[in-house]
Amino acid sequence: DGDGYLTCEEFSKFIQKLRHEQAQKEKLLELFKIMDTDSSGDLTIREIKKAIMLNQNLIGKLLKHFPILAQALHPRKIQRLFLLADKEDSDVLTYYDFFQIVKRVRQEYEEEQAFKRVYMCMDKDGDQLLTLREIKKAFIANAYEISSLLEPFPELRIVLRPRHMDPALKRYHIDRKSQLSMNEFREFGFALKKEYMEKQALAKVFNIFDESKD
Repeated sequence: DGDGYLTCEEFSKFIQKLRHEQAQKEKLLELFKIMDTDSSGDLTIREIKKAIMLNQNLIGKLLKHFPILAQALHPRKIQRLFLLADKEDSDVLTYYDFFQIVKRVRQEYEEEQAFKRVYMCMDKDGDQLLTLREIKKAFIANAYEISSLLEPFPELRIVLRPRHMDPALKRYHIDRKSQLSMNEFREFGFALKKEYMEKQALAKVFNIFDESKD
């Protein structure tokens, strides 16, 4: 509660969360070992596809605990898993890579859901099209609600603030005539997030080289 102490209830929830996370890690490791048919300690695209075909029932049971990962392991989407880990098609995934991918896929899903809720909060007339007026009005009337929805996603929370949004709306040519669908608004938001993260990364690189800090 911010005072540096845990109540009995908070401690109990913390322990439950740790147990849940540990149980999920064990299931992910089991899934990884099933797909690692040659027991090499890493996975190739071919290995993953083959394992899913030959062990559908067993893998399907494990993936019930990871519905978002189940979608990501669709044969047509497996290649994207390697891209998420900055791997080429010919590269392999270690268990660490695999675990990090699962975290990334989950975060993407949770961000998508948060975006949908923000969009619905802004789309007051429910016509599934956002106008510039609705966007600006929402940031005044529903600022706290929008900020709360984006609290788990600090980058999105920053770029979707009015002072960032106003110049971005002009830069992406969103004006009074514009009407944004859910997908268009999501793409706009994630484009802003990407820009922000690139700027942050460049600033870090600059600080590394700028030893004199002048």
